[in-house]
Amino acid sequence: MSAGLPRITGTGRRRSLLLLLFLLLLPPITGCGGPRPYSQQLRALPPEPICRVAVLPFANHSDYPLAGAVAHQVFSAQLQQTAGYQVAQEGDVRKAYQQLRIFPGQQPTPEQMRILADRLRVQLLFTGTVVEMRETPGNNAPANPVLELELQIRDGRDAVALWHTHHRRQGTDYRTAMHFGTVHTVTGLSRQVAREIINLWLKEGLTPCDASPQY
Repeated sequence: MSAGLPRITGTGRRRSLLLLLFLLLLPPITGCGGPRPYSQQLRALPPEPICRVAVLPFANHSDYPLAGAVAHQVFSAQLQQTAGYQVAQEGDVRKAYQQLRIFPGQQPTPEQMRILADRLRVQLLFTGTVVEMRETPGNNAPANPVLELELQIRDGRDAVALWHTHHRRQGTDYRTAMHFGTVHTVTGLSRQVAREIINLWLKEGLTPCDASPQY
């Protein structure tokens, strides 16, 4: 044996084998490599600074009864926190819906959306559809929620869709080594999905509100 090579003892071999076995048994790290939102830009955003926006009630095409309400409330909060937008109050949106006789669960027409934007004095409308939401508990294991969401950014002047985004996530997408980071509730998953969509929009050209409010 060459004098320059270290001698591997029996204890060293056992330690190396134990370390290799530990690494092989670790769950895959998926938190950073999960699916990204798919966004399609249909038309350019308005050139003027954007500050005042409204998030309209989300449609619910899932089997989860409160899916639309959960995703809508979480997304509205994240839009305000992440991008600094002045989001129209939910009560003001509800009042405008009542004035236009848009009933719960009913989606407004493009003309009604244009009127809503005018009455709420907003520049952009955000509309959404919950395609899937599940929070099924496992056998002797925490729940693994699933959320699939479609969102549109619409011009408040004519209600035409400017951007369309689709995103699907499940709680275990955020699992890291030793199962840390896994999301176990639909509310927590909705928060993660909203952040990822909004951050993607900001990277692709949606500008956050100026620090000086216009309204």
